[in-house]
Amino acid sequence: PYGAVTLCRNVTTTKSSVAESVSKMSLDKSKKELLIKIMQNFDSNIIDVNVILDSGTPYIYITLNSGKYLPISYMGDGINKALEILVDILKLPNGILLIDEVENGFHYSLYETLMKVFCETALSVNCQVIMTSHNRDFIEATLRAMEQMERLDNLSYQRLGFYKGQRKAFLFSGDSLYSAFESNMEMR
Repeated sequence: PYGAVTLCRNVTTTKSSVAESVSKMSLDKSKKELLIKIMQNFDSNIIDVNVILDSGTPYIYITLNSGKYLPISYMGDGINKALEILVDILKLPNGILLIDEVENGFHYSLYETLMKVFCETALSVNCQVIMTSHNRDFIEATLRAMEQMERLDNLSYQRLGFYKGQRKAFLFSGDSLYSAFESNMEMR
């Protein structure tokens, strides 16, 4: 049984809600260490993540191994969106996270790395992540990431279509998804 279900819309969550979640994770040493380890996938110089209040408004700051403190917003929109998704995953142990058009806002060159990080994090807390995507490159990068992790058995792909005049969801396992790519099946 799953403990909770959350929908991560393509509407950016408030910075204060992400900061509040990061602040709460700071109270649990293992969660904070996991969050830092995950963030190091984006920049290996990150050694700490903290929340600082300025006039009552919370801001997320990272500490670099050079000793510099930077607002995470200085690192770009992609890492901020990735942090939002990661925080949602970490908040949902034994839960389900629904993400619509997950690839939006990320550069295509990061798809495989992002999916490896998201999937490793989700597997570490037993969070099932259900994503939609219309991007064939993103789906292929997800497949490669799961293959590198030797976790294709944890991946499935569903495609809506018609069968005998009725709408039907067709399910593909991670292994059979390769065949779909090889046969140039439409991916949505």
